[in-house]
Amino acid sequence: MTHISRKWTDDEIDFLINNFLTMTDQEIGNYLSRTKDAIERKRAKLKLNKNEKLCLDQSTIKEILSSKLTYQEIAERYHITREQARNIYRKYDPKGYVAKTKLWSNEEEVFLIKNYLTMGDESIACILERSPSSILKKRLKLGLHRNDFHIVENPPDKYWTEEEIEFLVSNIDMLTYEEISQKLKRSVKAVMIKASKLGLVTNGSKWSEKEDSLLMQYSRKTIEEIAFILDRSPKAIKHRLNKLGIARKSGQDTSLEQKVEKIIKDLGVKYLKQVILGSDFNFKADFVIGTIVIEANGDYWHGNPILYPIPNEMQKLAIEKDLIKKRYFEELGYKVYEIWEYDVNTDFPKVKRKIARLLGNQ
Repeated sequence: MTHISRKWTDDEIDFLINNFLTMTDQEIGNYLSRTKDAIERKRAKLKLNKNEKLCLDQSTIKEILSSKLTYQEIAERYHITREQARNIYRKYDPKGYVAKTKLWSNEEEVFLIKNYLTMGDESIACILERSPSSILKKRLKLGLHRNDFHIVENPPDKYWTEEEIEFLVSNIDMLTYEEISQKLKRSVKAVMIKASKLGLVTNGSKWSEKEDSLLMQYSRKTIEEIAFILDRSPKAIKHRLNKLGIARKSGQDTSLEQKVEKIIKDLGVKYLKQVILGSDFNFKADFVIGTIVIEANGDYWHGNPILYPIPNEMQKLAIEKDLIKKRYFEELGYKVYEIWEYDVNTDFPKVKRKIARLLGNQ
């Protein structure tokens, strides 16, 4: 029986070019449903040598490492690929590479675990705003294999009419992706991708009356807190709030932040609120007064050790993030102080004296 080789598509070739330096041939083969030998042959034909060295001198590499550029900006400025830029950090500055790499949140991991058997890596990547290769790597790291079957990812439809977009926007919260795809005669993946591009991503399920009731009940909490409680994405929460006519901002202050801000205001000092410090991360400081950072930490969400000596998984992640955030602010020259919700609620005068003492010692 004659074996007929499957023709390589442009998308497959692009995937190979973009990932051959950071993924093994076997991993690429698993993703593309091709054998390791097929990947090696195609890579050799395209002259994609894994051992090829960068033609950059040490002074240029030091210049790259000291810059605040993104991988894409480095690639464009120094005429290398984005993956080669990443490899420079991997080899010469592992800590810098970790800092530039987008960390996985607990919610993202849960979403991947729940959906990897029913969704392809490209669809998951679209919803989580990550690359398909990062989805594959995380999936394999978590031991989430698809050995028994292969999910076929049909190419998304390219052109959407204004009527179709209007229908999608109007029905995203009332119909599932499957129902919308049937109405528009498009693939489920095409609907998901378009919804993501329009910022309408939800978990694919209708909003129940109980969810709407809880949404209104928790409307004073932050978008992220509501998203965690209802197990929906922050974008879905924002969209639903707008649908229900509940006007609010993504960064609306919690009651704790309002209390801490009142203390600072009463002291008559100048301060900044919810400001990003530095350029390596998107970490926001709750309050910045000169070289002092005050973080208002909710007991549950940040895992107050007094109330939660054995933190749950979400709290463990929050504690780890808070520690990274604190160390980063301290590297920038700031002194970081945490104000706990428990202390504010049980001994407000003491908290006022503490903040006054901190700000008076600047």
